Amino acid sequence: MVKIAKQWLETGRIRVVICKARQQGCSTFTAALFYWLAIRKRGQRGYIVAHRQQSVSDLFGIVNRYHDNCAPEIRPKTGAASANELVFPELDSGYRVGSAGSEGLARGSTLQFAHLSEVALWGDGAEDHVAGLLQAVPDIPDTAVIIESTALQMGDTFHRLWNNAEGGNSDFISIFTPWYWSDKYQDVKLPDGFEVRKPNRNTPSSTS
Repeated sequence: MVKIAKQWLETGRIRVVICKARQQGCSTFTAALFYWLAIRKRGQRGYIVAHRQQSVSDLFGIVNRYHDNCAPEIRPKTGAASANELVFPELDSGYRVGSAGSEGLARGSTLQFAHLSEVALWGDGAEDHVAGLLQAVPDIPDTAVIIESTALQMGDTFHRLWNNAEGGNSDFISIFTPWYWSDKYQDVKLPDGFEVRKPNRNTPSSTS
């Protein structure tokens, strides 16, 4: 994404809130970016957090697929296999994954990158979880936080994060990916001759 690349070049770090429609590739892009961050130098720690365990497994599956298909000459060796961690011992780097139902996410940890997925669905603990994860990522170059979700309701944690980013009241930039960018949302064929007409506001409404 152009805005993310621009922010990285200008500030040396990534802080993004993405409001999105489903199945548009945001999570796949984030997994690719963070895998690259994890293997490009030593001492990189990342965390992926989703709203439920199945989504965590799906996101981690994307990361593992990138690793399995990475070119052999740059693919790092992994440590012991785990359902919630991918470790590169020779780089002292790796990924961890967790669900928003876990207690104390990333408390006491230091992370270089964090992917917060579907935050609007995190429930009552969203505020504390987001605060803990953001505190775990230091405000220095070569760090990244991507928060993404479909919108759910006014006034929730994701809505606040989005408003702050959109209004320029945080270090985050906002990115909106609407449903109509994807052809698969346009599966209804309109009849021939269909025309959208704007209402004539000068015409009085009829009354019975």
